[in-house]
Amino acid sequence: SCDYEYNLHLFTVIDGHGGGIVADFVEQNVIQCASNCIADELLGIDINRLEQQHQEQLVNDDNEGFLRACIIRALIRTFQDLDDLWMSQLGDDDKLQKECCKNGRSSAGACVSVAGLLIPRHCSSSTSSSTTEMVNDGLLFTAHCGDVRAVLYQTTPGDEGDGTCAGSRTSAGLVMTHQTVDHNAQNNEEIKRIEKLASKPIRANSAGVMSVAGSLHPTRAIGDAYLKHSQYSFPPFDEYCPYIDCKPDVSVRCIRMSEVAGTNYGYLVLATDGVWDYSSCDDICSWLSSYQFDSSSNDSYNQTAAEVIMENVLDNMRRKVNRSRRALTVLPKGIARRKVHDDMTVLAVRLDEVLLKSGPT
Repeated sequence: SCDYEYNLHLFTVIDGHGGGIVADFVEQNVIQCASNCIADELLGIDINRLEQQHQEQLVNDDNEGFLRACIIRALIRTFQDLDDLWMSQLGDDDKLQKECCKNGRSSAGACVSVAGLLIPRHCSSSTSSSTTEMVNDGLLFTAHCGDVRAVLYQTTPGDEGDGTCAGSRTSAGLVMTHQTVDHNAQNNEEIKRIEKLASKPIRANSAGVMSVAGSLHPTRAIGDAYLKHSQYSFPPFDEYCPYIDCKPDVSVRCIRMSEVAGTNYGYLVLATDGVWDYSSCDDICSWLSSYQFDSSSNDSYNQTAAEVIMENVLDNMRRKVNRSRRALTVLPKGIARRKVHDDMTVLAVRLDEVLLKSGPT
């Protein structure tokens, strides 16, 4: 008999706003929720049909399209389930919230990006033995709502997939592909989308920045009940709810081991908008290229790619705001730090290392 199993590797970066209460909630639930939703979709695959069509490789042609559809459905459901679960926890006392406030359960929210690799394993078994062979190709997927950005960097172009734009070669020699487009009030397509949901949804906030209902810069998020449900809203927002939703954009592309192994390599970088405020995608490409050379030529090199990115972001910030790095790193959380920079989180996933992992995760 013949069957297929999957290794699933999941990664996430979360950026809270209005306090950290929704970000904490998402952190505690998103990986398990995504795993369950993807597993539910894969359980519905007709294995016999797949075997008849592709005996040797699962991630291929029609099967790849079939798996893409499964992943997209699963991730859309993941974000909706998370949002529904959060809303279900809002009690009657939340109806008494009269204004936006830090860690207010109605006015807190989070931008979320979930990424992962789904790697098929071809399993053969008989009465006397069973073997498992890694296919070593996988489907790379990203799903996001809000402005946590995902960018793919590779030495080779690879599969174009359905990323948000075609890969372009940078000055550092890597091919860069944006896996996400920021969902915010500066995105014309997002403005058109939410104009169908509410009357005059985009207007300037107290600082003159164009925002949803003059309150929130992201146009999609988990939480932010006051911009979604009138029973959890308050003046002046309650009259025109809903303004936003949590539906993610999902991209899926095939990653071949040959594209990211040996002399080739690839990174998926997830980072909050605070990182992109002080660096460009080309900057990060250059830093990754230098990191790859330094780490591969020096066995004692002990920094991670994410640490190198963050150090360079701090250097860019230091020059822009005219402060020392130490002064920046000791700023206390809260208003004092936010006056200088937004919260910053970055994750850099080395793709060949993930593809080579043989155990289920």
